[in-house]
Amino acid sequence: MSEFLKSTCLLLILLALAATCAWAETMQLVDPMLPPVSSRVAPSVTSGDTGKAKTWLLQAVFVGQQRSVAIINGVALSRGDRYRGVKLLRIEKEQVVLRSAEGKKIILHMAPGVAKKDVHKEGD
Repeated sequence: MSEFLKSTCLLLILLALAATCAWAETMQLVDPMLPPVSSRVAPSVTSGDTGKAKTWLLQAVFVGQQRSVAIINGVALSRGDRYRGVKLLRIEKEQVVLRSAEGKKIILHMAPGVAKKDVHKEGD
């Protein structure tokens, strides 16, 4: 292959790569684990005070025999952890209970429309 042809092919490959990179930067990636947008608009708080204009969103709950974790506003928290001025008191299958610094109880429910399914190993 002539040098001119090799240079042209290399140039075309580099241009295609640059165009792909530019296109990828314009794409907004969405976390596939987030609940649907409609359920993220208004988090479910049933009692207490949400604190100084704080928005609480319970995104996931993992309840295990030895450890339970709640994902609130994208942060993984366990029982007793503190976050944004509240303490996580209890993690349940469909909700979590928080207590504010003022002692007010905040109950967050899983997003409406998100069905929680139990997962069991075969043979259980």
